[in-house]
Amino acid sequence: MGIYSGSGNDGMAPRYASRFCNVFGNRMIPGIVEICFEAAYEGARFNVGKFPPHELCDWANSQCIVIWGTNKHESSIHSKKYIQEAIENGAKLIVIDPRKTPYAKVADIYTTIRPGTDGALALGIANEIISKGLYDKDFVNNYVIGFEEYKQRVSEFDKQ
Repeated sequence: MGIYSGSGNDGMAPRYASRFCNVFGNRMIPGIVEICFEAAYEGARFNVGKFPPHELCDWANSQCIVIWGTNKHESSIHSKKYIQEAIENGAKLIVIDPRKTPYAKVADIYTTIRPGTDGALALGIANEIISKGLYDKDFVNNYVIGFEEYKQRVSEFDKQ
């Protein structure tokens, strides 16, 4: 028996799926770590340091929340309270998703993208940030390796 169970419920969904399979004699259920978490963990650790880089409750203090390609309203029910608090505190909500999710309906900015074009959009946004000088130049000069190559690469992507 194979079951794919998503994340977003503090790891409970995979545990319930595993227990369900146990009832039928299946003992080999890969967990979220085996499926995708390890890559996300290492990527975040490499880019921003100790993971997670923030506490979920701190979202309520955000000035802007970007929900990109995930349905936080349904798949991350533990984050709903903090997203709602942030919105009530005046945070702007930006949703990027091909689907019209519940948060897309209340977003300050909602844009659809074709599936598989997330990378191009991210590179276009990076190009806009770099070309307008909206980044921390001191940080880049002191801590970033390969910025000029990155800058050249993202220059190929415009906001179109």
